[in-house]
Parts: sequence; C-alpha cells; structure tokens
Amino acid sequence: MTDEHYMQRALELALGGEGSVSPNPLVGCVLVQQGAIIGEGWHRQFGHAHAEVNAIESVADKQQVAGATAYVNLEPCSHFGKTPPCADRLIKEKVARVVIANEDPN
Repeated sequence: MTDEHYMQRALELALGGEGSVSPNPLVGCVLVQQGAIIGEGWHRQFGHAHAEVNAIESVADKQQVAGATAYVNLEPCSHFGKTPPCADRLIKEKVARVVIANEDPN
C-alpha cells in the first residue's frame, strides 16, 4: 500500500465528523505498522478527543503504536485548547512518522 492509499482512508474517516465538529475541521487519522492498519479514528465532536487520540485509543495492542506511521489529513495540533496537543501525544506514544495532507493554519 502507498502513502496515498492510507491518506485516502484518513480523508474518508474524517467525514464521520460531519455536522458535529464545527467550528473545528473534519480530521481523520490512520495508524499503520508494517503495512497493516492498526488503528483508525476521527474527530467526532467539538470539544472532544481529536482524530489522532481516537486512533491511538482504537489500537488493541498499544505496544504496536511505537514505531507506527500516522496518516492525518490535517497537521496535528500543537497547542492547548479544549484538548491537549495531539503532537505531544504522538511523541509520547513514539509514533515514528507522521504524514499530513494539509498544514494546520493555527
């Protein structure tokens, strides 16, 4: 599978937040380890966990997150707001690589 394939899946997941995340953007995240999807998530509701956190939480064996690649259609947030920074969580979980489709304008 290619980066484009996994990013397309992240974009599909992002649509799950339609109608419930505004004013935040629609964001999806796919976690991949050794060519296999190990976790998926999207931002489901304004003020609640973001896509990256939901993807991490969906992984059955949390040890698999270390060394994984995260595909996110929007650059992970790096500021404190209603939720902690997603970038910090990805670092804490030792995600090895993050592929984004768009930079976060904030």
